[in-house]
Amino acid sequence: MTQVLRNALMLGAACGALGLAGCQKMGAVPGSIDVAKEANALRQAELDWSKEMALKDPAKMAAHYADDAVFTDPVNPSMHGKAAILAAYTEVFKDKAFSLTFAPDQVVVAKSGDVAFTTGRFHATWTDEKSHAAMQGDGVYVTDYVKGADGKWLIKADFAHGDSAKPLK
Repeated sequence: MTQVLRNALMLGAACGALGLAGCQKMGAVPGSIDVAKEANALRQAELDWSKEMALKDPAKMAAHYADDAVFTDPVNPSMHGKAAILAAYTEVFKDKAFSLTFAPDQVVVAKSGDVAFTTGRFHATWTDEKSHAAMQGDGVYVTDYVKGADGKWLIKADFAHGDSAKPLK
């Protein structure tokens, strides 16, 4: 076999391997990511996170975020970094009326399995700083996730938008 033919066969085999690596069908390549399984795990993790909110533990909440995460809520200026997010949770949990529940409507995991996003709705209660009245509001969120070195999903960007705010009756 000539060197040119050998190189052509090697190049063809390499291209074929790359083509298979790009297949969208799950299980087509050994070790491929099971996107549905990852999406289900992320959905459950987010539901668990919502339940953890009732514990009002700032450190537990901040642990869900990457060190360089950004968080924006409907009321406050955006927070950059885990330390700022921890400080925000510490402050908001001082409000005895505060509660927050949320659930994902959509979970999308990239074929690579290392990035994902969720969209969903939330319901919050809090004490208005000016009137001291108990308030409630609903809204939507988009949360971007990255896989940490330990394989755990971490929040990279968390954006919430309020649809309504009204006195709690």
